[in-house]
Amino acid sequence: MKKRPLIALSMATAMAFTTLTPLSPVPAAAQPVDVASPVIINEVESNGDAVGDWIELVNTGGVAVDISGWSFVDDDPDHTPQVIPAGTVLQPGAHISFYTDLDPVNGFGLGGNDSVTLFDADGNQVDFTQWSGHAATTWGRIPDMTGRFAVTGHPTRNAANTAATAEGVHPIILSEIESNGDPVGDWIELYNTDTVNSYDISGWSFVDNDPTHAPFYIPEGTIVESGGYISFYTEETGGFGLGANDSVTLFDAEGRIVEHFGWNGHAETTWGRFPGQDPEWAVTGEPTRNGINIPTGEREEITNAQLPFHTIPVTDLELGESFVVEDMSGVEFNADGRAWVVNNDAGDIYALDHDVDTDTYTPAGHWQVTYPEGTGTPDGEGITVTADGSIYLATERNNDDKTTSRPSVLRFDAPTGTSGLLTATHEWNLSDFTGPIGANSGLETITHLEGSIFAVGVEGTGEVIVVDLDADTPVHLQTFQSEFQGVMAMDYNATTRQLHVLCDEVCEGASQFLTWNGTQLESTDDNIYARPANLGNFANEGYASYTAEGECTDGVKNTYVNHLWADDSVSDGISLRSAQEIVDTAECRTDGAPVDEDRAPVGSATGSSTGSATGSTTGFAAGSALGSLTTGALGVLGIFGVLGGIIQQLLAAFPALKAYIRF
Repeated sequence: MKKRPLIALSMATAMAFTTLTPLSPVPAAAQPVDVASPVIINEVESNGDAVGDWIELVNTGGVAVDISGWSFVDDDPDHTPQVIPAGTVLQPGAHISFYTDLDPVNGFGLGGNDSVTLFDADGNQVDFTQWSGHAATTWGRIPDMTGRFAVTGHPTRNAANTAATAEGVHPIILSEIESNGDPVGDWIELYNTDTVNSYDISGWSFVDNDPTHAPFYIPEGTIVESGGYISFYTEETGGFGLGANDSVTLFDAEGRIVEHFGWNGHAETTWGRFPGQDPEWAVTGEPTRNGINIPTGEREEITNAQLPFHTIPVTDLELGESFVVEDMSGVEFNADGRAWVVNNDAGDIYALDHDVDTDTYTPAGHWQVTYPEGTGTPDGEGITVTADGSIYLATERNNDDKTTSRPSVLRFDAPTGTSGLLTATHEWNLSDFTGPIGANSGLETITHLEGSIFAVGVEGTGEVIVVDLDADTPVHLQTFQSEFQGVMAMDYNATTRQLHVLCDEVCEGASQFLTWNGTQLESTDDNIYARPANLGNFANEGYASYTAEGECTDGVKNTYVNHLWADDSVSDGISLRSAQEIVDTAECRTDGAPVDEDRAPVGSATGSSTGSATGSTTGFAAGSALGSLTTGALGVLGIFGVLGGIIQQLLAAFPALKAYIRF
């Protein structure tokens, strides 16, 4: 869409409107806007230019608006509103200003803590703005006409507002732009160049090059993890699409320009830049939303293998408002299949009960946690549960003092009830083992290996540290350097003694396996495994799995492996995702009678059983006359052992025969 040209009034015309007609006083307290109007307050000079204080209006609409008889006033109830003279017409896109203090009788100045309310000719409030403290320049909408009020770059009375710049002030940069739409839409991606500290971008905004578009404002509480990525679809909540010849301007919460990038033509993939390699923008090798950008022709595969469950379907869990939040981090299953989830910002622990046969999760508890002294908000990043129900958290810091590193493991007694405050019984500070480390780069994950031995993963170094927590002072057993720049999640299988070590979106969700031999961890193989194909490149900082048998239903019992991921960035409004696979199927009885163990299983991990070439009729029993005949026939066929597999397939194809035959 082409920009609409701005039509500005001349200085002489603007000055003609500075002597205004008084109205009777109105209350200074602002009321909700009574009517929607394309004419709005656009800029305010409260500290006086060479002439005095002034306000500026702008027509954001597409047709001229007669503002004769409109009025405005500040927050002083003793002040008389000033009326705009008859014959004042504001053209589309035009700006007009009024000095507030030139009238010696009814004029008023604007204070450092003041406001302006605008009324139409019928006395309806159409706009309002307030401020605390004089701006070094002026207060104005950034971007011009459509944005929120902020300190401007410089006064621009009767012209488009300009933003101040904050280049180099923040570690956040524009990283990648999709202007031609993926299956969801257009998006922009930001990157935190600070690999030690997270960064709050609450209230930041961005907009394209269309002056009629309102900016997209980033919600409160939005944090970009250290060295992390975050993306936003531009068309969400009534936003705007990106064109082939367009631009994106990023503003901080104070309305200052952080970065700007414009392009001519859609990229075949995306537009991106490559921090640490080339700061200039270029066409990428492929879209990598929320991940490391890949230069054209320079893609280096991170992984060389696939997990056994690579193609498993993945389900978004919708568990209510409590789970539509950022910072869900570690996850764990206990022996009973209850899932435990920790939120690293609020310091909360959640319990979810899991029904394996329906693969559904139900919230079952919510607890707050604190340090042994009964104070503080532990930044719980990882969670593990021991056989007695005790909970252990891996923490990076006290969120009441977010700038100070405190890489500790906390222990809590098994929670009771469904809510309450859990006070840690023990704290083991592992800073002697991690070395100096950033406040947001410490212990990210924890798992129980055996006895009093635990493994913790370090975000900032990619190390897996094995410790013995039997005494009040932790004992260092081993430090294993993983293949990743950060260890974000771990899952230990006590049966196979394998530890699954995972990275997050920074390395595309890749993982590796280690084996615990009772003394130390060692690489299980040389493979680096890709994340499941149906799992997006999310900020997964928690992963857990467990195996469980389902109920006996219709003579069949399934064995399931269940998977759960926690997305720290609540991508697409989802913080938890799950998957389930059937790894075994066995015949069962619900009447308590034993199942003949000599019989072939009903199924297997591949979903069926084909029998064998040496099949036997031993154990066949007739349940009726028809069953006797069938059994006899099968006895004859049994002579031809090579046909046993065929019989099994017939029984699988015609399950009604099972009503007459038991074997």
